[in-house]
Amino acid sequence: MSNIFYNFQANYLNYWSSFEVFAIKNFISFFIQTIIMIFKILTKGHPNVTSHHKSTFEITKDAEIGPTADCIIGVDMDKTMLNFPQEFKDKIANSDTKIIVELKTENGYDEITGFGHENLTLTHPTDIVIRKSDYTCERTLMIGADKAARDLDLNLIEDLKNEKIMEVTIKLC
Repeated sequence: MSNIFYNFQANYLNYWSSFEVFAIKNFISFFIQTIIMIFKILTKGHPNVTSHHKSTFEITKDAEIGPTADCIIGVDMDKTMLNFPQEFKDKIANSDTKIIVELKTENGYDEITGFGHENLTLTHPTDIVIRKSDYTCERTLMIGADKAARDLDLNLIEDLKNEKIMEVTIKLC
């Protein structure tokens, strides 16, 4: 009789142990998918990229920039903030949302971290601006950024001066 009880108990515990592992794996997968949202944009450099601005950097849908555009690092982007899904916009419009922007070219890479804010409307049709300050307007993607144009990777900027393609990945946590 004790043998039967032991076998039942061992099988019962193994069953729950497997179930718990399955539940934990599914919860972690769901949690990661819920927490991290990703949006990708392609843009390219321009000969007038100087990357000298001390408090912002910008990418734009415009194809041309002048020599005084010291914050613009990418032109002719394939998507704008108007293409963001609504749940992506909703998450950015929360000051608890951490935003990571990854910039990648053939020879360069950089990562910028900042935050969302309730006043971010994300409605500008051509420009996306990353700001070190807490200033918000329709062009602002994030505030409190840890880097501006002049802080970016030199290999990245050199690629952009040579009109290389840049992949911009926006991650929300």
